Amino acid sequence: MQTVQIGSKGVLVLPKSLRTIAGLDDGSFVNASVIMGKIVLEPARVVSYPVRQYSNEDIDSFLEEDKKLDPKIISALDKKFGIKLDTK
Repeated sequence: MQTVQIGSKGVLVLPKSLRTIAGLDDGSFVNASVIMGKIVLEPARVVSYPVRQYSNEDIDSFLEEDKKLDPKIISALDKKFGIKLDTK
């Protein structure tokens, strides 16, 4: 554990040793949250391509389509990737 000081405008400087351990470089992003009264910083994953957010209706539609898959495909997905589809 290391003690750091919060500067003006809430700026916090993480020591190089902590950045190295966490795999953070200059310009890295972190997700910040408060969990049980503690401030938790986690490396953020930033993608450089568009990401679509699906509605509950979209997801329900995808799940219905899964039910139509050939059992051989379902078995192959489970064996190769550990993906277990709920096809009931």
